[in-house]
Amino acid sequence: MYLEDGKPKVGIRFLGDKVREIQGEKNNSKIPIAYYNQIVEHIESNNIQLNDETKQNLEKAKEYLEKFNEYKAKFKTLVENNDTDGIFDLMGIKYKKDEDGFYTISHYCPSFDGNEYTINDFGVKETKLFDKIKEIECDSDFKASHLTTFKTLKKIGGNANFEGSQIVNLGSLEEIGGTAYFGYSPVADLGSLRRIGGDFSDYNAKLESLCNVEEIGGYVSILSKLKDLGKLKKVGGTMMIERSSTLTGLGELEEVGGYFVLESDKITSLGKLKRIGGELRLFNKIKDAGNVEEIGLNVSGMPGLHEDEDTRKCLIKLVSASDAIKKYGFKDYQRNGIWQDKRHFIETCGYYDGEWSNFFKNHLEYLTLKDIDSIRIPEKLEELCNKNISKSLKEEIPKIIENYKNERAKY
Repeated sequence: MYLEDGKPKVGIRFLGDKVREIQGEKNNSKIPIAYYNQIVEHIESNNIQLNDETKQNLEKAKEYLEKFNEYKAKFKTLVENNDTDGIFDLMGIKYKKDEDGFYTISHYCPSFDGNEYTINDFGVKETKLFDKIKEIECDSDFKASHLTTFKTLKKIGGNANFEGSQIVNLGSLEEIGGTAYFGYSPVADLGSLRRIGGDFSDYNAKLESLCNVEEIGGYVSILSKLKDLGKLKKVGGTMMIERSSTLTGLGELEEVGGYFVLESDKITSLGKLKRIGGELRLFNKIKDAGNVEEIGLNVSGMPGLHEDEDTRKCLIKLVSASDAIKKYGFKDYQRNGIWQDKRHFIETCGYYDGEWSNFFKNHLEYLTLKDIDSIRIPEKLEELCNKNISKSLKEEIPKIIENYKNERAKY
C-alpha cells in the first residue's frame, strides 16, 4: 500500500509470489498514472514479479502517462498565451465567436480518456473558460467538472449531465434542449432555467423545487425529494408522480401531453390542470378534479375508488372529459397513429366488432344509478357509430344503460 499524507493512494495485490493487481483509490481496475513513477520504482527496487495481465496494464499506464504529459505541455502553452481558441481546438470542440467575444461551442466535456483526467489537470481554469461561453449547441457532460455555477451560459441545445459534477446552481442557464440528468449531483437550485426539452427525473437528486422551469418537453418522473413544481405549466410527454414522492400539489401545471399517472396519496387535487393528452391513471382518492377539460384517452384507476363520495364525483367529471371520440373518427385515430393497433383501440375505448358496450360499461363502473342519466355522449359518436356499427346509437346506447341499471339493481 502506498500512502500520501496518511491516505492510501495505491494498492498492490499478490497472487502467490506475483502481483495480480495494481489499483488506485478509484478502484476502477486502472493503474493511476499520477503515481506511475513511484509504482515502477517500488517494483524494480524490490525485484517484484508481475503476472502477464499486470505487465500489460503497466505498459498501458506508461502510454497514458506519455499522452498525459504531451497534453499537459500543449495546454500549458495555450493557458500561458490565454489562447481560448487553441484550448477548444485541442479539446476537439468546434466554436463560433460573436463580436463581443462570447463563444457558441459545439459540445462540452472536460474529461479525457474515460474520465481518467480532465482539463483541470492540465492547468486550464474552467471558471475562466466559461466566463466567455454563451451557448452549447449539442450535449454537455459536466462529470468531474470544477464548475459550481454558470455566469454567462444561456442555452444547452442537447442533453446535459450533471452527475458527479460540482455544480450547485445553474445560474444564468435558461434552456436545456434535451434531457437533464440531475441524479447523484449536488445541483440544488435551477437558477434561471425555464425549459427542459427532454426528460426529467428527481431520482437521487437534491432538488426540492423546479423553480422557474415552465415547460418540460419529455417524460417526467417525480419520486424523490421534489416538494413543489415551481412555475411548471406544461409537460410534453408522460408524467408519473410515484408513491415515494414528497410532492403535495401540482402548482401551476396546466397540461400533460402524454399519460398522467398519479400514484401518490399526498396529492388530492388536480389543481389548475386543464388537459391530459393520453390516459389519466389514478391510484388513490382525490377530492378535486380541478379544471380538467380534456383527456385524450381514458380514465382508469384502482378498484373501489368510486366508493369514496368525493372521488366518485371527481370521476364523473373526469369521465365526461375523457370522451376521446368527440374529436376524431376511428379512421383518423388509426391514421394519426394515436392507437398503434386495433387491440390498443379496443382496450382504450372498448370498440370491438361493431359494439360499443365495453366502452360504456368501463365508464359506468364509476357511477351510481342516479348518475347514469348525466352521462354526456360525445358529439361525433353518433356519426362514428353510423359509419362503423350496424345498429344506430339511439337503439344501442339505451339498451346498454338499461342493462347496466338492471345489473346494479340486483345488489
